[in-house]
Formats: sequence, C-alpha cells, structure tokens
Amino acid sequence: MSVALLDRAGLVYRLQEPDGEPASGTTIVLAGTESVAQQLDALACEQAPGNRRITPEPLRFLYLGRAHVGRRWYVTGLDGEVEPATFGDALYALEQLVIGAHEQWGAPPLLVGEGQGGALALALGQLLPERLAGVVARGAALPDVPGWRLPERSAAADALSVRLLDAA
Repeated sequence: MSVALLDRAGLVYRLQEPDGEPASGTTIVLAGTESVAQQLDALACEQAPGNRRITPEPLRFLYLGRAHVGRRWYVTGLDGEVEPATFGDALYALEQLVIGAHEQWGAPPLLVGEGQGGALALALGQLLPERLAGVVARGAALPDVPGWRLPERSAAADALSVRLLDAA
C-alpha cells in the first residue's frame, strides 16, 4: 500500500510499506531529474528488500521554456554550477525527513539516490552519518557548491557504508 504524506519541512512524499510482514527498516529513495521511478524503486528494493520506502518529491519544478517537464532538487546553471541557496534548501528538507524517519521508526534509514538525489544522499552521509544506515548513490558525485564545504571527516562518516554505482 502506498500513501502520500507531508513531512515537517513541507516535503510531499510517498510511503510504501512492504507486502506481508512488518518492515525491517526504512529506505529513503531520492530521484534525480532523469530518474525512471520504477528502476530507482527496484534498486531500493534490491538494496534492502524488507524495508518500507519513503519517496519524497523533489522541491523544484523543471521547465523547458514555459513547459513543465519534471522536477529537480536544486538549480544548476548552464555551466553546471550549483546554485547554493537551492542546494541548501534541499539539504535542509531532506535532513528533516531523515531525522523524522529515524525518530518515528527508531532506526536510521538507508538513502538510495540517483543523479541530484544521489548527490544529496552523499552530502547527507557526510553531514548526518550517525542518523543513516548507509548510502547508495547511482550516477552521482558530491557537487562543488560555491560557499559550501563539507564538515571535517568524523569517525561516524568513515564508518558509514557508502556504495557508488555507475549510471543506469
């Protein structure tokens, strides 16, 4: 069963419980602008088959001229430079989702992301390693965001399981 919900930071997300038995954990699925939802969902199920899945909608609309053609987490310029304020907005919203999931179900969630979602998953892995069970990022890397630096490496960040996959 899947249900749409709103979290404390204003993210709309879909919650899907596993069929049959109680969930063994939580996976947060973060799509990128080019993600195919079914393929990313299949990857999340493959990584943690018994987990409930939380799939938030990216914060921003993506336009081509006047036509709405999709969604994205943050804005990038034609040169690929990440717009810092939108990146920060996305990080904050997802941080609140991670903390809320951890508090609600009592265990840290796994992050599975692709493209921009994978970049945010990697950043959250460095910012909140103690709140995560792991990170799986496909076709993603940490972006270079003007004015933003990762915190100093911690033992928790070094111990976090991070899996990088090539783009599908």
